[in-house]
Amino acid sequence: MSTIRSLLRFFKPKTLLPFGDLLLVNLGVLAALRLWAIRAEVPFGQEFFLPRAHWFPIVSSLWLVLAITQGFYTEKTVVKPVDTLVTLLRISFLLVFLYILGYFFVPIGTLPRGVILYTGAASVILVGLWRLAYIYVSTGSLSSHLPKPAEEGAWWHRLLHAMGEGRGVGQPAVSLQEEVFTTDEVAEMLKVHRVTVWRWCKSGKLPAIQVGQRWRIRASDLQAFIKARTNAGFGATP
Repeated sequence: MSTIRSLLRFFKPKTLLPFGDLLLVNLGVLAALRLWAIRAEVPFGQEFFLPRAHWFPIVSSLWLVLAITQGFYTEKTVVKPVDTLVTLLRISFLLVFLYILGYFFVPIGTLPRGVILYTGAASVILVGLWRLAYIYVSTGSLSSHLPKPAEEGAWWHRLLHAMGEGRGVGQPAVSLQEEVFTTDEVAEMLKVHRVTVWRWCKSGKLPAIQVGQRWRIRASDLQAFIKARTNAGFGATP
């Protein structure tokens, strides 16, 4: 897993994610055309495929425009499974909705029935699995990005509880490895500027996971960092 995570650092999320998304969307189009041929009871060969190949650039372009306008490549969506899946469902819904609008306004027989619906369903499955896999590989966890119950409180409460668990105090609540914080959250916890935290991460003083141009800090690494700096006389300066 560490090897795969290291390889991902060579690719920027804004390049890797759209490329992977579009590849899988086109696989969804291919699956839709295959299903179309089955329903029409015709061979899935060149005579069927080539006259309909224009669906690949059409669907890819429309899907990419919707993905960008719906914020599918923002930092929040890239690392949070729930936001990723909700946005993906919204994109697929809009894709089908726009197709339905066009279906009723173009001459009868111009657009096939069901192709976009099949493509949307295939895209949700394929792109959804791909994006969840990306989150897991790049951050090492999915559960750390899931919404927490209201009674667990804010991030600072979860960190203190986790640190207490590491010292054997209190009841086990949240595993340290399940907590991942942003540089802003760490800066607020330690009462330093976020640039200071960013410098710690970049220099390696504070172990962190790089996601594009952003840093993510595991609670276990943060706990070890706080303990080491406390023992050495922790200061707020970088």
